[in-house]
Amino acid sequence: MTENFKIIKDSVHGLIDLKPIIVKIIDTPEFQRLRHLKQLESLSYIYPCAVHTRFEHSIGTSYLARQFIEHLQKNQPELNITRKEALCVEIAGLCHDLGHGPFSHLFEDLIKKVYTKRNPDASKNEIENFFVHEQASVLIFDRIFTNLESSPEFQEENLTSKDKELIKELINPTIVKEIANKYKNLANEKKSDTVKRGKAANKKKEKILSEKFGITIDKSFLFEVRK
Repeated sequence: MTENFKIIKDSVHGLIDLKPIIVKIIDTPEFQRLRHLKQLESLSYIYPCAVHTRFEHSIGTSYLARQFIEHLQKNQPELNITRKEALCVEIAGLCHDLGHGPFSHLFEDLIKKVYTKRNPDASKNEIENFFVHEQASVLIFDRIFTNLESSPEFQEENLTSKDKELIKELINPTIVKEIANKYKNLANEKKSDTVKRGKAANKKKEKILSEKFGITIDKSFLFEVRK
């Protein structure tokens, strides 16, 4: 397939060649809005020169995703990664932050606080999942795909609904999150057990100090600080 790449100069990665389908996505209003969203939240108010937007970050991520998948294709041919699968990884890297609002993750926290105020009976899980930027990224990508699927660039790549679902899963990997939550719960259980054992040890320490040396736990703390 003959590809007419567009070349851009990235301040971090140098010259980057962009496939026509990548350029088509970049030129959408949904992606162009990332030019106005700063990657580093409010940091530029303290460091005026620390200005980096979601726009160039997303293009850089797409480039790195392509480098990564091409490395796997070259060094692990047994994986049989197809050209189209590699393209899906590249597109997912490009679109992974489409759902971010202003001030990055602070926006998510604000939205959740507003939702909590309006829904005081909402569960913690419901609040946490009310707005997640990965989910928003998937919804926006859905819109882009629908609007562009009949374009020559998309037709040339022959992207199907199956490919779209793969890209969405790469943007918001539910399987990975299920595994992460499982280990998070195990870590919380272990932490809780550690805290309980720590409290029991402190009580034992307090009893020994009080009975043998007449030192209360408050005095013990002062002693340890002075030491």
